[in-house]
Amino acid sequence: MGAESAPLLPGHILESVRALFPHTQKGLIYFNHASTGPLSSRVVEATIRHLRERSEGSIDSYPDDLARITGCRENVRTLINAESADRIALSMNTSDALNIVARE
Repeated sequence: MGAESAPLLPGHILESVRALFPHTQKGLIYFNHASTGPLSSRVVEATIRHLRERSEGSIDSYPDDLARITGCRENVRTLINAESADRIALSMNTSDALNIVARE
């Protein structure tokens, strides 16, 4: 009998992450994240907040959008330990990113 491996995340953390994805509460598991995937409740809330700001607040949101993008790239840099946020590219989806790489 082989040794059991430790879970990647403690149970309470895993459950808190799963709670961000309402479809998991229905017992659904989604593996095809190469093109589309479920949105977390945080993404839905941030999107609604952004759309409300654009609808009710400043029409020219470019400076704020740019700051969010810069912050996102910095967070990804930290997550994957990249040498610089300038090395992080954001694309529309996996297919778009693969096409960009194939064209280069």
